[in-house]
Amino acid sequence: MQFVEQVMAHYRLYVLNDHDKIAEATDIQARDDTHAFEVAERVRNAQPLEIWQGTRLVGRYGRHIV
Repeated sequence: MQFVEQVMAHYRLYVLNDHDKIAEATDIQARDDTHAFEVAERVRNAQPLEIWQGTRLVGRYGRHIV
């Protein structure tokens, strides 16, 4: 049996407050951008948030959808 090791990338989720300022940050590991969005959707609790990978903005949920 052959095992394939899947490389996970580091992402950071920033929950935004009513003034679009960071209220909370959470680090996650994801296979790719699509997986990061899936994780964000599960943890965001209807709050607006941004998904970052290092200095790259991956996307936003909430008031300012990219």
